[in-house]
Amino acid sequence: ERTCFPLPLEVKYLPISTKTAFLNEVFISSAEKRMSSLFKKSDFFISEMDLIYSKAKQSDIFLRIHSSLPSFKLANYGLVVALNINILLSKSSGTSSSPSDVIMKSFGGNIRLEFLQLLSVIVTSFLGACVTLGYGLIIFVRSVTEIPLVIQIVDEEIKIAIEEKSNKIQKTFLETWGSNLFAITSTVTLISLHYINFEFAPGLYLFLLFTLNIPLFLKTLRSNVTEVHPVSTMKRKYAIIYDLIYHRSFLRNHVILAAFCFLGYFVNVEFFTLELLDVVPISPIVTDIIKSVTSPGKALGLVFYLFCITVLIYVSFGMTHFPEAFMIPVGEDADGDVILEECNSVLQCFLMLFSIALSESGKIKVLLTTAVAGNHTFPMRVIYDSVFFVWVGIILLNVITGLIVDTFSEIREEKKARNDSLANDCFVCGFMRNHYEDVAVGTEAPNFDRHVAEEHNLWTYLYYVAYLKKKDPCLDTGIESYVRSQLDSELLE
Repeated sequence: ERTCFPLPLEVKYLPISTKTAFLNEVFISSAEKRMSSLFKKSDFFISEMDLIYSKAKQSDIFLRIHSSLPSFKLANYGLVVALNINILLSKSSGTSSSPSDVIMKSFGGNIRLEFLQLLSVIVTSFLGACVTLGYGLIIFVRSVTEIPLVIQIVDEEIKIAIEEKSNKIQKTFLETWGSNLFAITSTVTLISLHYINFEFAPGLYLFLLFTLNIPLFLKTLRSNVTEVHPVSTMKRKYAIIYDLIYHRSFLRNHVILAAFCFLGYFVNVEFFTLELLDVVPISPIVTDIIKSVTSPGKALGLVFYLFCITVLIYVSFGMTHFPEAFMIPVGEDADGDVILEECNSVLQCFLMLFSIALSESGKIKVLLTTAVAGNHTFPMRVIYDSVFFVWVGIILLNVITGLIVDTFSEIREEKKARNDSLANDCFVCGFMRNHYEDVAVGTEAPNFDRHVAEEHNLWTYLYYVAYLKKKDPCLDTGIESYVRSQLDSELLE
């Protein structure tokens, strides 16, 4: 049955990027799951439309920038590329590594620069300022919509937690903080073992404590925000800040990129090169390459663990049976020849063999001295070197390559299958293009493309939900009342 309704004014402000992100993430296995995902995210879509619509009424400039944000971001990345090309081609002044210091010292008379050198520094400063302003504008435009959305999501989470308080089983202390206790115990044990065997290294200890424990602690704290009632204002603010940093990658990454701009201008130009990594979210191919490494993370971690224990086993047995073979460079003599000494610890040999095994694809003869034919250890050395090369150089390193290549192929095939499904299956009813055309509904009936674009346009269903949410339920028609009840009950029948 066909239903007509007036489109709310804000529906045209739903960003294309939001639609694309939804279509790239939604389960496409069946029409029911697709529509269920659409309705579950409808509150988020409607809130985003309302926010952009309210800001657009206040400022036409905001609307223009927000609607052209992908193009603006691409142009800003072009400035990043130009900035780094200028740094690459510029002549080093030999006096400072930050443009601000060079300019101040040059005009202060502390250093003398050629005209072209000074011009290059000024161009670097100008491009850096433009890039900084560009990232600042992107952050402002996205934060205007994303911060209120995160606040709404957190408040909704707190509301649901309060409603389900009586039916929810409280977690014990160990269930909540067990992983944190294990992490801190493991870190303290590792630090203690290092302190017993090596010199005191406060920098290393602080690094281990912060990198291994702080992220886990913050994550646990966030997951337990709604466990204790009532939820305090401080907990609510923490949840909002955490979600903005952890879940809103676009906003978080651009804040980091803006920080790199300031560091590049005031500390060292090397930080400008890090902004080139902004190509990852811009290019879908580069994004797929990164996913091909991160997706099989567990499998790659296990292979890395096998690699580490292999190196440790080889070092332990090698230092016992071939101590004269483990020679490491410690300097040069007066003639410029490299001075070699035996490893003085298992850790030192482990790190050297670890580095050589990776860089030389398992060819440890680069590190070990050459075995001498006729020596009583020669047969064992041949087996020792050969087995390491076969196991590490041929098997483990190729397993890593295979995991990454296979994952990349799966990602590309999945994306192709998704695009084919979205192009040839009706999102709403699941009717396939070839079946629809085989039905032969007549020349006056719409073809498949028109059916998808007009009769079963998935975004029209979202707009209908937005229309119902803004309408007084007392004024609903029979169909509207039925649809509202189905949405409230999360039913799709």
